[in-house]
Amino acid sequence: MELGEPDASGRRRPMSIKGSEFTMEFDNIIAAIGQQPEIPARFGLKVSRGNTVQVDSATLATNIEGVYAGGDVVTGPASVIEAIAAGRKAVSSIDKYLGGDGIIDEELIPKEKPNPWLGRDDDFAYWARIAVPSLPVEQRLNSFEELELGFDKEAAIAEAKRCLQCHLRLEISPVTLPVEAKISPAESYK
Repeated sequence: MELGEPDASGRRRPMSIKGSEFTMEFDNIIAAIGQQPEIPARFGLKVSRGNTVQVDSATLATNIEGVYAGGDVVTGPASVIEAIAAGRKAVSSIDKYLGGDGIIDEELIPKEKPNPWLGRDDDFAYWARIAVPSLPVEQRLNSFEELELGFDKEAAIAEAKRCLQCHLRLEISPVTLPVEAKISPAESYK
C-alpha cells in the first residue's frame, strides 16, 4: 500500500501498489481485524445491536439455560483484559450453576517471596523510564513506517537496570545503618 492523493478532508487514502501482490502458505490463520460476531439463528440466542449476544450483566447467562457468554461476542470489540475478566465472571457463574460456591480463586502456583536485596542504590525506585525513540511527526504523516524505533544498546541496558519490582518497596523497611555500612541479607548471616 501507499498513500494516495489527499481527499476533500485533506487526508491521504491508502492505495494498493500494482505488482506488489504475493502468495504465502500457512497451516493456520487467526483473523481478528474488524470482525463482528456471526450468531446462527438456529442457536436460539437473543442478540442485540451489532449482532452481539444478550446476557445477564451479573452472571453472563444467556437466554438459554446453562449457556454463558462473554468477551467480544457480548461487548463488541474491547480489550483482552476485559475478555479475561468476562471469562472469570462466567466461570464463577457456571460453577454456581453446577452446584459450586462460585469461588474460583484457587492458587495454582504458590507465590514466591521475592528477594528484597536490590543493590546499594537508594533511589532505585525512582529511576525514570527510558523514552522509546520514535519517528518525527512530519515523517509519520506521510508514511506507513513503524512509529516506535526501539532502544539502542545503551538505552536498552539502562532500561533493563530499572528495578521493575515496585511491590518490594512495601516490604523493605527503612535503612537504619549509614549508607556505607549496608550489606546484603546474605552477607548479614555470615
